[in-house]
Amino acid sequence: MVVQDLSEKVAMEANLRRRDRLASMGALAAGVAHEVRNPLNAISVIVQRLRREFIPQQDKEEYGQLTGVVSEEVKRVNRIIEQFLELARPPALAKERADLAALLQRAAQTIEPRVLATGLRLQRDFNDVGAVEVDTDQLQQALLNLLGNAIESMESMESMDEEAIKLAARSLADGWVEITVADTGPGIPLAELERIFDLYFTTKAEGTGLGLSIVHRIVSEHGGHIEVQSVLGEGTRFTILLPRGC
Repeated sequence: MVVQDLSEKVAMEANLRRRDRLASMGALAAGVAHEVRNPLNAISVIVQRLRREFIPQQDKEEYGQLTGVVSEEVKRVNRIIEQFLELARPPALAKERADLAALLQRAAQTIEPRVLATGLRLQRDFNDVGAVEVDTDQLQQALLNLLGNAIESMESMESMDEEAIKLAARSLADGWVEITVADTGPGIPLAELERIFDLYFTTKAEGTGLGLSIVHRIVSEHGGHIEVQSVLGEGTRFTILLPRGC
């Protein structure tokens, strides 16, 4: 019991340190985002005018392609800025009483077409888990982010025959619930596992390093915490612990 208490205390302190670090880095990101947004908007307006008003005398097709690329890249950078601002100034929680199984089912139905298109299966195990007091939209966002990461990790495998992603939940003692998202993918190296919730840390070629930071923020604002376990060659499991709140 003493060892368990010490382990829980260490985990809680690590979560608090991570939350403080995310808050300070998020505030810095907001300042940078505001400075970038003004010239970005100017570029967007100029490109729109060029595409609409300027007709080149030659290489019209190439001109259209180049201005199209600029326009799409401006949109992509703007989406990243929106994520920065969301992390720095998260919306206030709009909690409501919700059936947890129904909420999880909605997340499963939203992501399942993508799961099936990848040749995977989505397992469900969350019947009769009762009601929770949560912001349903934000919790849905966190779940979809974790499920999307699970799909991406599985896509990197050479063979995915009969491989599955699992979404599960169960009731715990003292008014808590546990939600898990697990995959049987390649797993995460220990060096990366220790930094996985850090702001801007990513192993993806085009990743921003914001997704799991936002998940951590959403869970923390609900008074819960998130843990990750991973074994190379066997898979990864994310566990969300939330107070039932009702």
